[in-house]
Amino acid sequence: DTYVNIGGTPVTVSGKQWRTANLYPLEAVVRFYIPIKRLAFRPFIAAGLGPCFLSRRLDFGIYTFTKNYTQFGFFPEAGFSYWFNSGFGAGMEAKYHYALATGDLPATSNVSVMVRLIWQFGSRDLTFTE
Repeated sequence: DTYVNIGGTPVTVSGKQWRTANLYPLEAVVRFYIPIKRLAFRPFIAAGLGPCFLSRRLDFGIYTFTKNYTQFGFFPEAGFSYWFNSGFGAGMEAKYHYALATGDLPATSNVSVMVRLIWQFGSRDLTFTE
């Protein structure tokens, strides 16, 4: 591959390349829990939006190139939580992140699936009105 350094001179570098991208979203989320009669199981749908901070890194040999970007992103999400007792539960959720194109960076998207353990302090209200 050919890269241009700070002085503007083309440089040809060869070797094994490692490319990584890290996406850090900072998003506001609205979550709606679907009311069902079995109170321990709580499915939900959610949506969020806000800035996403993206770091792209290219490593080969002793050389590393890093570029940081800020994009505007949004996501839909669906999942559930299951409560074993009033303070401890487990959950699973799937999320699709989409960050809009900005400058020379194309749109970025990814899918994440999370399995989590929930430990809640204080009380929680499991009652629903019908």
